[in-house]
Amino acid sequence: MDFNYAIRRNLKFIDFAYISLSKLRREVNESVYLAIKDGDESIVMEEIGVDDELRINSPIGKRLKLHCTAGGKIFLASLSDEERADYFSRNPLQPFTKNTITDIAQLEKELKTVKMEGVAFDREEYRMGIWAVAAPVYDTGRNVIAITGLLVLRSHVTEENTQKYGTAIRSCAGEISQIVTRIM
Repeated sequence: MDFNYAIRRNLKFIDFAYISLSKLRREVNESVYLAIKDGDESIVMEEIGVDDELRINSPIGKRLKLHCTAGGKIFLASLSDEERADYFSRNPLQPFTKNTITDIAQLEKELKTVKMEGVAFDREEYRMGIWAVAAPVYDTGRNVIAITGLLVLRSHVTEENTQKYGTAIRSCAGEISQIVTRIM
């Protein structure tokens, strides 16, 4: 059986999340995705790209590192201090670009901000030219069970857009969290 199919069958909210993701994609005209944590990585479960010749995406089934992606930072921020220490002991902070945070203390500082603000950023840490923002999706116990994310060409990022993207992604994640509480 296909791994993504097995996960989707057990996480019914993913199909319902498509509506919220579609709305977000239309609102911001950027690629959007939904991912879950799977061990020490996240896995993309849904993706809606833009119809653009410079399309960027995160294909369904793609596995992503946690320390250098916006969604991964949400998952890391949701872990206890002990769980994060275990993660760091198993996963050296490998650089993917010149912007990747490879210092645990610096990443921990950013994760505190992520936890407080409910949004995380990838400032070309995973791929040069690609900027991302993500927010957590919660279950009824306020546990992070997924993330919603936006992928944006660096050339589209302005201070004004950063605020707009942050507000929009939090709103989308909130809508999906409400869906989760209704169907679980």
